[in-house]
Amino acid sequence: MPNRRISLFLLLLYSSIALAQYRTGAPKPEPAQNAVREFCRLDFLGGRLSPEGWARMKPLTNWKENPAWREFRIVARYEQTGETDGYHSARITVQYQVLGKFELGIGYAPMSGSENVEFKLKESDDQWRIESTDPELFDPSVSKARAIQWLQDKRKSVTDPGDKISIEMALTQLQAASR
Repeated sequence: MPNRRISLFLLLLYSSIALAQYRTGAPKPEPAQNAVREFCRLDFLGGRLSPEGWARMKPLTNWKENPAWREFRIVARYEQTGETDGYHSARITVQYQVLGKFELGIGYAPMSGSENVEFKLKESDDQWRIESTDPELFDPSVSKARAIQWLQDKRKSVTDPGDKISIEMALTQLQAASR
């Protein structure tokens, strides 16, 4: 009788282990959402504005390097608004509430409204990574506080008079809007 119990226990144990290793055919969409959520969070905090920040974001993408940008969007907030799942792919739409744009040498242009960005992801080796975005030229989307901080830091190192003026004017506008 004790051998029978042990045999039954071992049979159940091995069956549980075998079932635990079985993977269903459809990947869970939540890890794809998490990858986009983390990318957007880091971008909002200014991750794409510096090499150190990009180093934290790069593992979330299949991009070899930080896409070149000359301008960035200042956003109040963002939220995931849509999702389409495939077997090893996903498309996630993020809506940004845009406050304005800054371009070095041009300055700050206030604007209000929302902009949608579609993130295309692929899963490989149990990792979801952003493969591309639509629109393809996706500028950094940062918070107002981070934009002000970046502009204050950039003002100290910029030498071009036109760039310096655009930074000074942008700081004036952004700080006045914060009051």
